[in-house]
Amino acid sequence: MRVESYRADIPEPVIDQVADIYIECFTGPPRFEEWSVEKVKAHLRKLLTGEADLYVVVEGDSDVVSFGIGLAMADYFNAEELIEHGANPESYYFAELATRERARGKGYGATLQKRRELAAIERGHACLTVRVRSDNEITIKLLNRAGFQQVGKYEAAIQGSHTERILLEKKLDPEVN
Repeated sequence: MRVESYRADIPEPVIDQVADIYIECFTGPPRFEEWSVEKVKAHLRKLLTGEADLYVVVEGDSDVVSFGIGLAMADYFNAEELIEHGANPESYYFAELATRERARGKGYGATLQKRRELAAIERGHACLTVRVRSDNEITIKLLNRAGFQQVGKYEAAIQGSHTERILLEKKLDPEVN
């Protein structure tokens, strides 16, 4: 297992695999979001403009099995919604995290969480923000163990799926990392 990072010029095979993971993780139960490959790629490209960070976990030579995206809240195209519900406008936003089902339970989510946290510190952010579905108990437990605390809750529609969303934040201490 290795972690690769990208900020620009992401190879198309990596984008293709990240899109496949996205479809696998978000279109089936329990999320039932309505994503096509084209919609996912457009969404990813929109997220990855500017100074966004893409981290991928690779098994073998080139098998991407997990990914995480982070960016400054100010650079997130939907920041107003999150700020309206309690997010810190100066935070570093954990926009996406997903792992193929066959690769879960290996600590990849925690590894990507730590990589994004270090990126936030390197870029001078004092706070992290993440939005998660309230029914995503695994991710919520991961985030709570990492020191995140709930700061807001609201209803949202995402690609045809209506759900309750939770905002969590973590204050950063550069001396600890």
